[in-house]
Amino acid sequence: MVTDPEYAYEAVNVENQERNPSSLLWWMRRVIGMRKRHASFSRGETRFLHPKNPKVLAFLRSFEDETILVVANLSRFAQAVELDLSEYEGAVPVEVFSGNRFPPVNARPYFLTLGFHDYFWMQLVREKSPLEGLRQAEELPVFHSPLNWKELLSSTENRRLLETSLQPFLVRCRWFGSKARRIRALSIEDGVFLEDHAQGVQLILVSVGYVEGVNESYFIPLGFAPDLEEKPAGEKLRNALVARASIGGKTGFLFDAAADECFHSAILEFILGRKRRKGKSGEMTGLASKTFRALHVKAKGGPASRLLSEEQSNTSVIYNEDCILKLIRKPEAGINPDREVSQFLTEKTRFTHTPTFLGALEYSGSTGSLLLGTFHGFVRNQGTAWHFFLSALDQFCENALARIPEAEKESKAVRDVGGEFFFEMANLLGKRTGELHLALASGLDDPAFIPEPFSKLYQRSVYQSIRGLVRESLQELREMLPSLDENLRGMAQKLIASEGDVFPLLAPLTRERFGGLKIRIHGDYHLGQVLFTGKDFFIIDFEGEPMRPLSERRLKRSPFRDLAGMLRSFDYAAWRVSLARFQRRPEEKTPLEGWLSAWRKETARSFLEGYFQVVGGEGFVPAGVQERQSLLNVFSVEKSFYELKYEMNNRPDWLGLPIRGILELLRENAESRGGKA
Repeated sequence: MVTDPEYAYEAVNVENQERNPSSLLWWMRRVIGMRKRHASFSRGETRFLHPKNPKVLAFLRSFEDETILVVANLSRFAQAVELDLSEYEGAVPVEVFSGNRFPPVNARPYFLTLGFHDYFWMQLVREKSPLEGLRQAEELPVFHSPLNWKELLSSTENRRLLETSLQPFLVRCRWFGSKARRIRALSIEDGVFLEDHAQGVQLILVSVGYVEGVNESYFIPLGFAPDLEEKPAGEKLRNALVARASIGGKTGFLFDAAADECFHSAILEFILGRKRRKGKSGEMTGLASKTFRALHVKAKGGPASRLLSEEQSNTSVIYNEDCILKLIRKPEAGINPDREVSQFLTEKTRFTHTPTFLGALEYSGSTGSLLLGTFHGFVRNQGTAWHFFLSALDQFCENALARIPEAEKESKAVRDVGGEFFFEMANLLGKRTGELHLALASGLDDPAFIPEPFSKLYQRSVYQSIRGLVRESLQELREMLPSLDENLRGMAQKLIASEGDVFPLLAPLTRERFGGLKIRIHGDYHLGQVLFTGKDFFIIDFEGEPMRPLSERRLKRSPFRDLAGMLRSFDYAAWRVSLARFQRRPEEKTPLEGWLSAWRKETARSFLEGYFQVVGGEGFVPAGVQERQSLLNVFSVEKSFYELKYEMNNRPDWLGLPIRGILELLRENAESRGGKA
């Protein structure tokens, strides 16, 4: 019995609060109840996920057979995030408070949207056995061999059966880039056995022949796991399953070993030890730099490693947050520019704003040398510059909407709205780009990097190449017109009708002799090829444009090609944000369009200002302002139509971005000449 009136009031008040879902005490008691019901909150292990969106915190709490996913939006704005939950494929996320069920997890990134400062606590509930789901064991091909695992490829019959098993696996892989082509035949070119702490791995090169077009090579590290269902490792490997197998009297599964930590350790040890293994017709070699061997990354005992599964064309593994292995899934014969340029920058220059080149995995055979993997230092980062710019743009739009609608959008006003830090970062990106070009032009004793002069012949070849690209792209666009929606079709028709306005931008190539030099450049330079650390930038991925052959990617070109690529990337970011916002809130279109146009111009100005502050009067850039602008126009046209062609063939949903960009480029050029858009 409660005798004290004050205590009695408190007791009644607490009881009322317990029944009130809006009270803090009610929520605290619910959280305590959650901790009692879910042991993983109090006794589990924590594993952080690494989403691209730095404003979303995501981690897993696991204890025994229970796994809780915690996702929190740290921003005061709504955020979208994609999470790599592929190892839980088939699991159903169940919200722990309400019991509401979310769509099942599959092999693709799991997409969530969160309101400002919102969060989710979700239990990942398994409703199927580990080998069921999209890739059920019953759906896998069956492979049988009386030979033991190490000798698997010594038999011609084994190779033929294995080729049959590999084909269905290959076509469903994210990194297989020819899904639209009909496969005529798949053959194993060569294989090398690599010992590890488990069964060992077969490093296999396969050649894929198509009904039309040239063959392609693919690299697959193939593992064998006996009794997979009985091992904890089976949970991690089930999304990489290739076939059910009986090998040397043991039953189990063949799988893509890139998902296995034992393979991670073995390939690291192979490269660190500069080892060699001969196959039937070639040899695999590990190449490690002195810097790599000096790192305190120990292969024995298995270094901590994690698979970075968000890439599509390659597969990356991060070790101890110190270094990163990139497996080249589609190797090409010849010198790979990514390895060549990154090794040159690390060993021959003082440019430090790129990951340190540490080593490589190569195969040498009758068809030449193939790069199968590269090791680089790992740069801790907050995501790519693309995500940084998109986030800054969203904030810019919010600030701009709060301004007086009729406010002047001159440079100072744009910098006030965007924040001085952002434009300082754009300027810094320009400086880092200039430093990159200075480093690439410094190889005076290396024929692959010695700068070369412009020539009228070179200018003519650039003109003809871009002219052909424009006409080919517009013809493809004409053929696509019936399939486009009404708004996009209208823009596309306007662009097609403006074909004659494009070629005056290229005319200076045929009339003038430009100064400057051709040098090795990045070749596919955009915001997605730059890492943002929070206060600086690191430039990555020197492979060049993926639609071009290796030999063409290694050609020396005008550095203005890189500049135009980055300027187009700024435009892409602006159009991407505007399209997303205007679709949700059409009323923002009128007040924001002018601000976004001003943002593009001020960002480009800051970037170019930083670039020319660094390169100054270097011989690889023309001295005249008009020459520089003409080259920027020329290569902006080339990059724009390359993007148009790429989006038509790969991302039709993004087609509006390059079309808008080209129309804007033509409009600005018409205004600069005193004409009409």
